[in-house]
Amino acid sequence: MIINPVISSDKTVRKALVLQWGKGPILTNIMESLEKLGYEVLSLGRSGNDVATILQLIEEHRPEVCFTRQRLYANLSKVSEALKRNKCRQLIVDLGVWPHYGSYIMDRHGDNATSSLVSQLTNLDGDSQIRIKADRFARPVLNMRRTLQGRAAAEANDGLAERLGIPGHFTLLILQREGDQVLNVDAPRQWRNQKTLAQLAVMEATRQDRFVVIKAHPQSRINLDVADRGPHHSLMFGVRFGANNDAHLAWLMTNATNAIMVNSTCHFQTLALGLPTACLGRGWFTGNQVVTETDQISEAFANKSIDTERSERYLRHLMSRQLTVSEYGEPNKLEALMHWLEQCEQVYAPPVS
Repeated sequence: MIINPVISSDKTVRKALVLQWGKGPILTNIMESLEKLGYEVLSLGRSGNDVATILQLIEEHRPEVCFTRQRLYANLSKVSEALKRNKCRQLIVDLGVWPHYGSYIMDRHGDNATSSLVSQLTNLDGDSQIRIKADRFARPVLNMRRTLQGRAAAEANDGLAERLGIPGHFTLLILQREGDQVLNVDAPRQWRNQKTLAQLAVMEATRQDRFVVIKAHPQSRINLDVADRGPHHSLMFGVRFGANNDAHLAWLMTNATNAIMVNSTCHFQTLALGLPTACLGRGWFTGNQVVTETDQISEAFANKSIDTERSERYLRHLMSRQLTVSEYGEPNKLEALMHWLEQCEQVYAPPVS
């Protein structure tokens, strides 16, 4: 593995660039697999301070593929331009569908609103070979649903609804972690402040004579300036990642009338459960008609519809492009996934002029 690469004299060696960002072994696993596949691996950080070094490396080494976690944002626009200019293929990984935080999706164009799945679900399903492979993931989607339902059933026995004062019908609002790039890049400006969103949600629930349960992000420490309980709301705050958070969230999703979020990966779970979902931002789902996309909190509250068949197909296609974290360390699986993405890309790639 070459962390601070030296110029290679062998111009025939395939080279891969890995731009390091975020915690966990996912990119390390990818680098180890790439080496076993015969790539010379070049690795650098991807902060704004690294841009000049990255640009020099791209021009000198001409890597054929670049891996990173999450797409390159505006502060790295020059890097994106250099990769495109040098015809370097980009492959981006981001949190997967299931097991959540234990799997990663790989995408040709990026995560969230720039995903190559955006607006292409119909085209993908129109290719018989791609549809057949996606259908192989029907059972994993079913297992995901059953796991969530099992967690919810266990939590119901602990009397969560009574402790939180939750009525039989409620809307679930799932908040992001403040400062998340999803908020900064993909969310409408008025919903980037989670305190504002929580307060306006309580006002809207009151106006519509509805009840909203506000689920804060497990890592959030912001003061929402919202009472723990009210005639039209209940606040769940301070549950950290782990079994308790997973069980609480599963119960809320399973029992809610509908869900609202700002491009949270929780939409994978709400769709698997058949819960009508509205998103106040853009995401993997954009243009695929699997969630209600709106900038208006009133419309989000009023949403009661979901196309369960289309949502199921969406989840199957996403699962077809994901591996568990450990599987990314297996060269044959990484290579097969890379080829699979190329096959999917050919279905909707624009004609070469």
